[in-house]
Amino acid sequence: MQQLNKIFLVVIVVALGALGTAIYFFVQYSGSQAQVTQLIGENTRVETELALLKATDFVKDNEFLRLKLQNTEQDLTGAQSRVKTLETNLNKIKPFIDAISAIERFFSAPFTQKGLADIDTKINVLQDTDALYRWLTARNTVDFANNGWGPHDFFQIVFLLNSRIKNLLP
Repeated sequence: MQQLNKIFLVVIVVALGALGTAIYFFVQYSGSQAQVTQLIGENTRVETELALLKATDFVKDNEFLRLKLQNTEQDLTGAQSRVKTLETNLNKIKPFIDAISAIERFFSAPFTQKGLADIDTKINVLQDTDALYRWLTARNTVDFANNGWGPHDFFQIVFLLNSRIKNLLP
């Protein structure tokens, strides 16, 4: 009987130990469930913040790209304006080049009245009184009888036409 009491006592001690261990694990499990629930809630909150940050980044990227596009459009408008100015000036330069070419043709062939008339026409198209005055001065130096001309006066008209072209360039 005494042995039975000892066995009974050992069984009770083991049962109490098992019960204590079970209670310990139950408390740990309950705490873990609370932590899991808390972590799930925190995970949801972090995912929401991440989505918000990503959306904010997209908004910032969108704003940056919109500003970049706006600046590019302004640059394009400025470039188009410069191109328009250049096209206009190129169209204005052509008559000056035609006049210079007519003068060059006049000197590359035998002097003729037709050559002078061609230069007259080209100079009149310019509607430039200074150029017309200098041309008339140079024209009066042409001597068909001696095949001579006043180089200084012809150079003056060519220099004037070249300076007008230069003024039209950017």
